[in-house]
Amino acid sequence: MAQAAQPQDVELRPYFGGHTLIARTHIPAGRMLNCFAAFFADVAQGEGGRERFWSLLESLDADAIAAAPFEVDPNVFPGAWRFRGGGAISGLREGELSARSMVTSIAKGWLRQYAEAIAEVTAGRDAGTVALAGGLPRRLPWFSDALAGATGRAMLPIAPGEDTLNGLAQLARTRS
Repeated sequence: MAQAAQPQDVELRPYFGGHTLIARTHIPAGRMLNCFAAFFADVAQGEGGRERFWSLLESLDADAIAAAPFEVDPNVFPGAWRFRGGGAISGLREGELSARSMVTSIAKGWLRQYAEAIAEVTAGRDAGTVALAGGLPRRLPWFSDALAGATGRAMLPIAPGEDTLNGLAQLARTRS
């Protein structure tokens, strides 16, 4: 009887009764689960998960975000601009999974989408400067520099106050 072809990267091991056992080794199990267990322990430290997330996010800078180790698709809800069934995280590697590396990678994926949206809406236009608005650019001190680096465009300073009211006031001034 002809011997069947063996899958790649398996080990043939002697077994009882003259048989040979085909063994697939290094299937992620305990070591992989310990990696995720360490990640959850890192996240759960201190002030609680949500507060820790925002604290880590606020502490980032443009260089850290550019060097983020994982790829994150932030489209996690059906109304999202590029929703395709849910977000994703790829490139997870042992020794790199921590609360900080995850938050940094989430920020990188989020900024990448902003850069892609800016490229889409400015295609074919002479638009060299981007006006930032909203609560997150105000809350995150690194946002403007990181987005400028991701887009290659200058960012206008964030005006103080509420964006909608500032916009209406600007419209009123230009029409008078």
